[in-house]
Parts: sequence; structure tokens; C-alpha cells
Amino acid sequence: MRILVILLLNLFVASVDGQIVNVKKHYQLKEAEGKNVFHPIFDPQGNQLLVTSENYVGLDLLNIHTGDMVSITKEEGAGFNPVFSEDGQTIIYQAAISKEKRQYRALKNFDLSTKQATRLSEMTRSQNVLNKIQSTLIQKEKRTFGSISVITEDLKIVLYQNGNRKELMPVGVVPGYIWVSLSPNGKMILFTAVSKGTFVCDLSGKIMSFLGNLNAPVWYGDDYVVGMKDKDDGNIITSSQVVITTMDGKIRQELTPKERIALYPATSSVSKQIAYCTDKGELFIMEIDK
Repeated sequence: MRILVILLLNLFVASVDGQIVNVKKHYQLKEAEGKNVFHPIFDPQGNQLLVTSENYVGLDLLNIHTGDMVSITKEEGAGFNPVFSEDGQTIIYQAAISKEKRQYRALKNFDLSTKQATRLSEMTRSQNVLNKIQSTLIQKEKRTFGSISVITEDLKIVLYQNGNRKELMPVGVVPGYIWVSLSPNGKMILFTAVSKGTFVCDLSGKIMSFLGNLNAPVWYGDDYVVGMKDKDDGNIITSSQVVITTMDGKIRQELTPKERIALYPATSSVSKQIAYCTDKGELFIMEIDK
């Protein structure tokens, strides 16, 4: 039985390098030069990018076409997982403050038309509370997938569906489940299990595919996943390439040169673009044909 399991596992993880997309254009955004930016996130239309500092302090909005950059906030923690509204006119972000040597967070909403921020929640020390509030607000605004959302609570995957809460541990007990996201069609969950790798499962937690070493994974439509294949020496990242893979994990394609440390990709299937930053705070865009 053990031999059979090993053979099945080897079949399960097998993948080959191949061409998935054609990169039509690959360039550095010169407008971001002079300011180190990290952790890009596309707006729904694929015309603008949210960027922040390496340690998530502050949040700026960069127009890819004009080069205009708008400062959203300089607050600590604001660059950690900000989210656009469906129409791209508002941004939900977290703000952190230190009080009596303790750190508190609150959710804020920034209106791009008025350039005003409004606080959406009370200050709390619980990241779980903020994750749940943020997820609820997003689902109310989008009204999609029958109120389905996935978040992490205590480094576990938690699925909320029609008011019901369900904890998922698709690969069993691991040090943590991170980079959790719902597919655009609302039928699949992408996640990284610490020490195990990156996977796709269905809403019941059944594993659909294993994507191997692919950190900071994000969906590109429902059929592809983009992430970074990185290595480190225990302290710093020594190499990293942006990779695109088919959802089943059978074919993957390296998109960036080996000599460049390419990190934290963002995707827009609407504008057919992939953005990423480097370890030096440079910002690059790839235009692809899918």
C-alpha cells in the first residue's frame, strides 16, 4: 500500500516546462523609478496598481498609462492585502497604530473620487476579526457566488457560504495555510500550505491539483495560476522567478530572467497583464496574449 501511495504521489506532482503564454511586451515602469515599491495589486480594469513599501507602510495608486501616482495613505500596515471595490472606485485597507506598546488595527475605506478615508471598524488587535470584517464587506459589495468567501483564521482556511462557517484543512495539519484566494468563478480555492507547497482544492477541501513550489500565488482567470519560484539562504531571497502554471499543475512556464529576483506577482486577465516587483523595489509589467 505504501508503494502504491508513493507512485500515485509521483504521478500527481509531475509537471513539465512548456509555453503557456506569449509575452508580447516586458518593461519596467519608469514612473516608479526613484521610489522603491513592492507588492503590486491591479485594479479591476487593469489600468492602475496599488503599491506599497517592502514592510507594507503606506499605500500609493499608480496609473500604468499616465505614470501619475496618488498617495492613498502613509499609515503603517496599509499595504497589507488592500482590496478594490468591484467598480475600482474605493479601496479597503488596514491601518495600524501603536498604543501603549501594543499594535492595533482598523479597516478603512478610501474613496478615490473624494480622496477621503472613512474608518469601517473599531480598533482591534485581532487579525482574524479584521479578515472576517473585510471579507464580509467585500462580499456585500460584490454580491457574487452566493455570498461565498475564503479567508485565513489562525492560519487555517475558513470558508463562509450563505452564512455558514466551515474550517478546511485540505492537506491536514501544517504550520499554516497562507495566500488563500477564491477563483474568479467561485468554485476553487488556491492556497499555500507551509512546508508542503501550493495547491488548488474545491469548496469541500478536496485537492484538485498540486502546483509545487509556487509562493505568493494568484489566479489568472480560472485556468491559470501565477506565482514566484524562489529560493533563500535562510535569511534573504537569493533567487526568484515569476512562473505561470496551468491550474492542474501539469505545465508551467518561467516568465522572468534568472538573473533578476522577481517577486510578488499581480495579474489582470482583463488587460492581459502581469506585474511584479524586484528585491530592489523596481516595478515591471508583462503584456501577454491570453
